[in-house]
Amino acid sequence: MVKFLHETHQKRKVTLVSKDINIRIKAHAFGLAAEDYFNDKVLEDTDLLFSGILELPTDFWDKHCKEMESWQQSGHTFYRIRGSLCMNFLINQFVYLEHDNPFYAQVKELMGKSAILQTLKDFTHMQNNVRGIIARNREQNFALNILMDPEVDFVTLLGQAGTG
Repeated sequence: MVKFLHETHQKRKVTLVSKDINIRIKAHAFGLAAEDYFNDKVLEDTDLLFSGILELPTDFWDKHCKEMESWQQSGHTFYRIRGSLCMNFLINQFVYLEHDNPFYAQVKELMGKSAILQTLKDFTHMQNNVRGIIARNREQNFALNILMDPEVDFVTLLGQAGTG
């Protein structure tokens, strides 16, 4: 079939895509282009995909705490912040700031130049394990927070095999 397409559509590049190395070798013997099939790389550049994570600038609290409101509810601390950075946030996006006292939060509401951030449950501690599973890094903690959120119906995660 590939040879037929190659001969009948000479102005187009016809390529056989297969996981079978023997078929690819035979195709090359007939002068046909052949490639391996990579099902783990749908896009050429996975950096183009939205990560769902945003590192806050180091001056975040200086610029956004002037009119900040905070309260506690259901074991979480909520912050209503105002500023131009809020316009870049997306609902359910994770934001973080690494320093002596790291800050990890999830964007819960957006209203123009203001946003409500909710602190996260720390799934890196065994006391917060999910059926014996604990997070080993910041990204896994974010993943467990979104997966365990009853208000979120659908979650997609992307990572290399074995990264958890």
